[in-house]
Amino acid sequence: MASRAIPRVSISILAAATLVVATVGAGAAQSPSTGPAASLPTSADGSLERVQRDGLYVGFAGENPWSFIAPDGTFQGAEAEMVLACASKLGITEVYPVGMVFDGLLPALQARRIDMTAAGQSIREARLQVAIATQLLYRYGTRIVGMKGDPVLQTLNSWTKVGEAGVEVAGIRGSTELTDTAQFGVKWLEYPDNPTELADLLAGRIKYMAWNDNYYSSYLKENPDAPIEAVADWDYEGVVSLPGHYFNTEDVGLRDAFNECYSELKTSGQMAEILTKWGFNPDTIPEPGPGFPPGFPEG
Repeated sequence: MASRAIPRVSISILAAATLVVATVGAGAAQSPSTGPAASLPTSADGSLERVQRDGLYVGFAGENPWSFIAPDGTFQGAEAEMVLACASKLGITEVYPVGMVFDGLLPALQARRIDMTAAGQSIREARLQVAIATQLLYRYGTRIVGMKGDPVLQTLNSWTKVGEAGVEVAGIRGSTELTDTAQFGVKWLEYPDNPTELADLLAGRIKYMAWNDNYYSSYLKENPDAPIEAVADWDYEGVVSLPGHYFNTEDVGLRDAFNECYSELKTSGQMAEILTKWGFNPDTIPEPGPGFPPGFPEG
């Protein structure tokens, strides 16, 4: 296994030509809540035991309500809570969040900078060429956002209308919306993150952004006077995100341990509670299932 390029207690110190990482919080690890002492779960390939011993490094993109560092330095968000809940169940006593741009997550996973991702990433065949993933966890959608009072904004109420209008839309580099909307002829301006898009929108350098519904709602809750609005009567036209969590292709045992735990969170109702807390629709949770591709046979 390649050595990590980040110190064990560092939140994020990474640098590479294709991977830009920002320091997002204090350098201490976060310890999941633990219950009574019990025998630790194990894995066939030793990958679970590695993170039980060395700590779990989790790549995230710093987006509320998915996973982010709160002002008090804690790792928060819907997917952060899922990770921390399962880390506790799996005997992982230290979790190290590592913040980075969205399209740097899988390269960091391949390079062993992190052990898993938790960033609202859809399960897609192209991504499964370089990583393995858990089951689908839930679903969410994306719509167009622009400045309040824009006379054209509310007419762009579907990807078809956006493509027909020929307008340029800011989107996150590496996100599935960029490829999923190719059939509609949407013209994209690729950005590293939502805050950079917003800065250009407010400065008048762009007119439209594609923001996930939950990110938009969370942003407005924190910034109620922001001069932006989303298309109200939006037709997703089947373009939705179906996220799971990715792992290094060699860490099948670690992926399977988290996948089994996510199944437990679904059946117990805890995943629904987490999603509801962070503004997601719990009705979008699919039935428990295997990871992608399936891991070790049972028994």
